[in-house]
Amino acid sequence: MSDKEFLDCRDKFFRWARSNWSFFDENDVEEVFLDAVSIYIEKDRQHKVNTDSYKYIIGVGYRKFHKLYEAKRKVVELKFDPPIDEDSYFRLKELLRKNLNKINEKCRALLIAKYFYRHSAKELMEEFGAASVGVIRQQQKRCRDRLRDFFKNEELEELGFL
Repeated sequence: MSDKEFLDCRDKFFRWARSNWSFFDENDVEEVFLDAVSIYIEKDRQHKVNTDSYKYIIGVGYRKFHKLYEAKRKVVELKFDPPIDEDSYFRLKELLRKNLNKINEKCRALLIAKYFYRHSAKELMEEFGAASVGVIRQQQKRCRDRLRDFFKNEELEELGFL
C-alpha cells in the first residue's frame, strides 16, 4: 500500500467512521483504523485479499467497531445502579410481571426474548418467523405499546418514576 493510497484510505475511513460510529472518539477511530490496516497488510502478503484495500479495511473496521461497541455497552450496563430503593425495585418488578401477564402470549414471548434474553432483531426474526427485521421491530413496538398501556400513572408515581 503506497503512502498516497494509505492517506486516501485513512481520510475515507475517518469520514465513514464519523458518520456511522460517531460516539467513538478520534483515538478509538485511529486505533481501529491502524488495526484494520495491519490486518489488511498481513492478509495481502498472504494473497488472501480479493478486493480493494479500502473495502477490506472498512469490513475489518466495521467488525472491530462492533466488538468495541459491545464491550463498552457491557461496561455501562454493569455500572447501572437503579436510583430507587430496594422495596420500590421489587414492587416495580412485580408490577412488570403482572402487566406482562395481561398481554397476549406472542407479545410476552417477544418482549421477554428481546429484553431479558437480549436476542438481536435478526435472532427474533428467525425465532418468530417474521418476514424481515423491520417487521420484527414493528411487532416489538406494538408489544411495548400494549404493555405500556397497562401501567397506570398512579402506580408509577407511587414508585417514584413520574
